[in-house]
Amino acid sequence: MNKLRVAISLAVVVPLLAVACSSNYSKADADSVARSLAAADQQKSSGDADRGKLLFRQLNCSTCHSTNGDSGLGPTMKGYFGSEVQYKDGSSERVDEAHARREIIDPNRRVMEGYGPTMPAIDWQKEPRKLSDVDDLVAYIKGL
Repeated sequence: MNKLRVAISLAVVVPLLAVACSSNYSKADADSVARSLAAADQQKSSGDADRGKLLFRQLNCSTCHSTNGDSGLGPTMKGYFGSEVQYKDGSSERVDEAHARREIIDPNRRVMEGYGPTMPAIDWQKEPRKLSDVDDLVAYIKGL
């Protein structure tokens, strides 16, 4: 009988703990994204394009984003800067450094027309979690 009680207790408690833990992580993640976006909008990029190229490879960005103009799951990065992007909500925006930073930090904030909300957000528990890493990616993409 005690084993049954323990099993029932675990069946009730474990899902509640999972919800509580995931809620805290989501709140912390959302706060981190909000702080990073605010900081990113305040500065001009001073990134290192060579390091950005390395990060682009390490993060497997080329899985979805080409650098030669070919289409993919995400927009090509060739000629991305200065282009006008359309969003599914009907709005549009010219691509500049602030736009690129926002898309890297919070990629599914607004979904671009023709693409799904599939770009993974940066895992803020791992690299790159510094704005300098984001700036390096932006510098690389800007140079394409």
